[in-house]
Amino acid sequence: MKYQIKNFPIKKVIDCMSGNSGLTEEFIYSKSNIQGKKCTVLSSSTDNTTSMGEIPFCSINGKPIKVFENKEGLLVARNGKAGAITYLPPGCYTINDHAYIVSLKKSCPYSVNLKWLAYRYSSLFKLYSSNSDNGTWNKTGFMKNALIDIPTEDTQLKLANIYDQILCYLEKLQTIKTRINNLLS
Repeated sequence: MKYQIKNFPIKKVIDCMSGNSGLTEEFIYSKSNIQGKKCTVLSSSTDNTTSMGEIPFCSINGKPIKVFENKEGLLVARNGKAGAITYLPPGCYTINDHAYIVSLKKSCPYSVNLKWLAYRYSSLFKLYSSNSDNGTWNKTGFMKNALIDIPTEDTQLKLANIYDQILCYLEKLQTIKTRINNLLS
């Protein structure tokens, strides 16, 4: 496999946006009647079926909410299933203080496919999590110490497409398994 570079510091590849302290379900509900552009609220939940809803652009604790929009990113669980990552297609997102959003640095000198990064290095993200029941992701340690190998752009794209196909097959298998369990019960 050909590489653009090996053992490259992750801190030179990604930026990390922290969450909004105080962005609770109660706060979101209190802003639900405000009209205007809204953002999807994300948390550390890795389950796509749970959502905190949407919130309009507003202030929280006297500051505008932090918004991540119009580019792809990775949602990183800060606690709970700490270090678990979820790919975010371009959209409008905000997060509570239980997660981070990682995005590619504009200054990164190498071409990096974010889906490939998510698939290839998900175990590296988890490596920087504590092992307790309610683990915590160590962003500082990750950004300071994590190194990655970056293959060519073509290789990244091929691998990301293979991972996408595998996930599609896994979803189909899960659907079949659910149908079988329903028929047997």
